[in-house]
Amino acid sequence: MPTDYLPMLWDDLDFSDLFHILGQEFEIRLDRGTFSGTLDSLIRLVDESMQSTAKQVDETSARARSPQASPQAEPIPNQRY
Repeated sequence: MPTDYLPMLWDDLDFSDLFHILGQEFEIRLDRGTFSGTLDSLIRLVDESMQSTAKQVDETSARARSPQASPQAEPIPNQRY
């Protein structure tokens, strides 16, 4: 058994509470699929989630800045300037 196995370190550790707190603190959504119960696994999971969230934010920002996302106003025909 790994020496950083979290349930062995804290008997009353509730992973639901832990994931909720980490999600709020780092503004991420944690997927428990890759979590093995070790501190190392938790750190990697938080890091991956933060990178994924940052990538999504970058993609959203890029779409918002693209010319297709914000079309230029077209002149109204037959309008005098």
